[in-house]
Amino acid sequence: MSKHNGILAAFGALALIASGCEASTGGTDAAAGDATTTTDTVPSTDAKVATDAAAATDAAVAKVYKYVTIDGAPLKTEDCTKTSSPGADLDVVALFRGGKLQGVGKVGSALHKKGTTPLCEKENKHAEAKDVEGKLDTKMYTTATPDTGYFGLSNGSVQVQIGACTKATDDVSVCDGAGASVDILVGDELDVYEVDDTYKKAGKGPQSGIADDKCTCLAEEYDVYVHVTDGGVSKDGSSLGTFKGSATAFQSKAIKVK
Repeated sequence: MSKHNGILAAFGALALIASGCEASTGGTDAAAGDATTTTDTVPSTDAKVATDAAAATDAAVAKVYKYVTIDGAPLKTEDCTKTSSPGADLDVVALFRGGKLQGVGKVGSALHKKGTTPLCEKENKHAEAKDVEGKLDTKMYTTATPDTGYFGLSNGSVQVQIGACTKATDDVSVCDGAGASVDILVGDELDVYEVDDTYKKAGKGPQSGIADDKCTCLAEEYDVYVHVTDGGVSKDGSSLGTFKGSATAFQSKAIKVK
C-alpha cells in the first residue's frame, strides 16, 4: 500500500472494403425484327466479397474502444491503520498515438465501483474518482496539509473515457481532458500515473519533484482494460495486463493497446 501513487500510459487502425457489381446488356430478336435489350446474368463473387467485407468491418469495429477501466483487484489485504489512500493512487490516465498526446481522462466521465468487500473504506481520504480525470495536478505536502489530486482506488475499479485536450499539447500537466471523447485504437499507448517513486525529484517525467524525497510512495498493482461499451469489461473488453506503479512513456513502460 502507499500513501501516494500516480498513472499513465497510450492505439491502431481500421480498414473498410467495398465492392460493386456489374451487369452486361445486349441481344437482338431477328425473327421479330425488333431490337430488344436483355440483361445477362453474370456469375459473380460479389456476394462473397460483400460478406467478407462485412466480416472484416465487424472485426475492425470491435477494435475501436471507448473506455478504460483500472481495477484494484490485485489488492488482497491492507493494513488500514497505515494508510489514508488504500491501493493504487491514481493521478492521470493519458492516451498517446504515434508519440502524440490524444487526451486524458475525460472530465465528468469517471465511474467508480467499490470492491465486493471494500478495503479500508473509512480510512480512505482520497475517495474522489474525479481525481482520475483531467490533467496531472497532484499536490503533496510535508506538512499537515492534506495531499490533493489523486484517487485511492483500494480494491474497487474506476472507468473513464478519454477526453481531448482543448488546447494542443503533449504535456499531461496541461491537457485538460475537457474536449470531445477520443476513440482508443489498437496500437495506441496508455500512460497511467500512479503515485510512486517517480513522483520524487529523482523521477522522470512531469510528475518528477511533486513528492518529497522522504515520501514512502510505494508502487501499487492494478489491472488495465479497454472496452467498447459502458461497463463492458466482461462483454467486449480486452485485458492489457497487470501493472505496478506509474507506467509511462518516460519510463519506456507505456501500456500498449491490443
